[in-house]
Amino acid sequence: MEDKFSLISQIFKDVLSKIKPSADLKAQRQHIVKNIIAEIKKFNYNADIVGSLAKETDLAYDADIDIFVKFSPSIRKDELGKTVIEIGEKILSDTEIDYAEHPYLRGKFKGLTIELVPCYDFGEGIFGDFKKSATSVDRTLYHTRYVREKIKKASDKISLNDEIRLLKQFMSSCNVYGAEASIKGFSGYLAELLCIYYGCFIDVVKHASEWKLNTFIDVENLWEGHGKILFGEPLIVIDPVDKNRNVASAVSEENMAKFIYACRKFLLSPSIDFFFNAGKKEKITVEELIRIINERGTKFIAVFYEHPYININNLYPQLEKTRKTLTKQIENFKFGIMNSKSWTNGKNKSAIIFEFEIFELPNVETINGPPIDTPISYQETFLNMHKNAKLGGWKWIASSKRKFTKAEDCLKFLITQKHGFGKEFINLEGKIEQDEKILNDEIMDVFAEIL
Repeated sequence: MEDKFSLISQIFKDVLSKIKPSADLKAQRQHIVKNIIAEIKKFNYNADIVGSLAKETDLAYDADIDIFVKFSPSIRKDELGKTVIEIGEKILSDTEIDYAEHPYLRGKFKGLTIELVPCYDFGEGIFGDFKKSATSVDRTLYHTRYVREKIKKASDKISLNDEIRLLKQFMSSCNVYGAEASIKGFSGYLAELLCIYYGCFIDVVKHASEWKLNTFIDVENLWEGHGKILFGEPLIVIDPVDKNRNVASAVSEENMAKFIYACRKFLLSPSIDFFFNAGKKEKITVEELIRIINERGTKFIAVFYEHPYININNLYPQLEKTRKTLTKQIENFKFGIMNSKSWTNGKNKSAIIFEFEIFELPNVETINGPPIDTPISYQETFLNMHKNAKLGGWKWIASSKRKFTKAEDCLKFLITQKHGFGKEFINLEGKIEQDEKILNDEIMDVFAEIL
């Protein structure tokens, strides 16, 4: 037992030596932040740094800096983004407008990526009952203050900063770190709350290894044990700043399961490998992929879209909506989908890839009619519609010619109809490709995930 404890302690030291920002890097980032805040001050606005850098839970390779420009609640919402963009374009280079509830600006400053985000400043606020939130990002200032306060209180016992860094790195290695729509995983703030709640990285791992679906964590006991029924997500972690918000709402069942499994495996056999590329699959060649596809006996069909640049925060949710819609529509025609994935290069190409286990069907299909004990009028209606109807046990059945016998023909039809598609894809024309023609270097990682 002592040997295992020593091994884990050494693993943690080795991991931190690789991921913890050096004193020089920390000073460089802080200097850049001070410069940017000073520049914003020239426009008569105050600003605060938020996020992992402000809480000192950042990783060495995580170079993004989030700065919130604070506005009086008397300013109209539609003025917030406009003002920040005007300020940011004078301070930052290579700027790009992004969108949350309102526009904000991303750009470069001395080589680092900076996000300038507008928010309302409501003063100190009240943890746990954040009724004054006027925009979705207004809580963030209070998240930062809350986490910093908790880290400071724990500092005489443990470096909670480093415990959080370990958890973030562990999650990142397992491919479950990031709350954006393309990942559906754990946000940085969620990782921080888990360490605050459980006390340290290893205790997060121990407890998470026993999580069940709909695990409920109320960090500050704001619901006094009665809030679980109000939330339906796989993992529920109540925001200490707003008790009506589930910080873990983005976490998918699959990513929660991946994390639980990784925690169990780490406890059984601790290794530094869990912190670096644990969830990364080996590169696979096109030839090897073709061989695997042929062995599976399934059929791959993809819909490719070319489009102008669309911000990923807008693009991916609409791509996923389109994928889910097509999946449901295809299955309504009785074709069987084994796997489906969305893909984008983040620039001008997107695709939805389907692996079919049932991709060809007979020319006819069985139509189920009313049971024999239903009103005769129902039965007569069915019999008039289907002249080949007959009794099949206790109900009438008939055969009818299928609209589609091949999955590719069904898909070609559906992408022209565009019913229920994401708004970014309604005006785009999709192109169908099959099997080997789908394969290219850009998209190979998607197949590695599917197979």
